[in-house]
This record gives sequence, structure tokens and C-alpha cells, in this order.
Amino acid sequence: MSTKLKGKGSRVRSSSQKSEKNNMKASRKVDVTRGSKQLTLAKATPLKATGDASGETVMLMELRKLRQENTDSFRELKSSLHRLESSMEDMKNQMEGLDRRLTEAEDRVSATEDRSIRQERALGYLLEREAILTAKCDDMDSAVITSDCMAFQREWKRKT
Repeated sequence: MSTKLKGKGSRVRSSSQKSEKNNMKASRKVDVTRGSKQLTLAKATPLKATGDASGETVMLMELRKLRQENTDSFRELKSSLHRLESSMEDMKNQMEGLDRRLTEAEDRVSATEDRSIRQERALGYLLEREAILTAKCDDMDSAVITSDCMAFQREWKRKT
């Protein structure tokens, strides 16, 4: 336990205070190694004088205050962790939704591309078929015209 002198802020410790502080550290180490969740002063050095009693009381009050602050900090940390977990869950759900939408859009694009390929093939076939039929029609028209001309010539020759 340390005492501060008022004034310039210098520290002065007596040998009994130093040994008391070392004993306190040792007792805390024992409590920590046993897995204790609370700080206790059960192994603290016995009171040497009535003046130390008020110092121990102040230290106990500070330890209680520290324990309360630690508990409050733990609660805040736990609530922050809960908020973080829920935010992560929300982001995960949003990502899954966006992933589904992306997959559906990719499927629609793929189907449209497949349909476009089939339509291009059909269009190519129809254009080729139209060219063949146009050529046949032209040939038939020529044949009809030729046939009509020959028939007209025969009629003309017969009349003359």
C-alpha cells in the first residue's frame, strides 16, 4: 500500500508498507491461481495498528469499486458483443439474400443468352430457306414467262 505526501507529489514508503504490499500481491496471486473470480483479502497481513485499519477499509472500498466497475464493463462488453453478433447475423442474412438474387439474375441472363443463340440459328435457317424459295420462285416465274412467250409465238405463227 502506498501513501502520497501532499505537496510536490513525491512518494515515500516505509519498509512495513512495502512488505505489506508484497504480501498483498502474493495473496492475490494465490487467489488467481486457484481460479477465484473474486478478489479477497483473506490472506492479507493482520492489522498492525489502528491506523492501518482505515487504510485497509479504503483499500476494500476501492476494491469493491473496482469490482463494480469491472462488472459494469463486462455487462457493457457483453451487450456490445450481442449487438455485434446480431449485426453480423443481419449482414449474413442480407448477403444470403443478395447471393440468391444474384444467382437468379445469372440464371435469367443465361436463359436469355441460350434463347438468343437458338433464335439466331433459326433466323439463319429461315434466311437461307427464304433465299432458296426466292430463287425457286424466280426460276418458276422465268419458266412461266418463257412458256407464255412460246405459246404466244405459236399462236402468232398460226394466225399469220
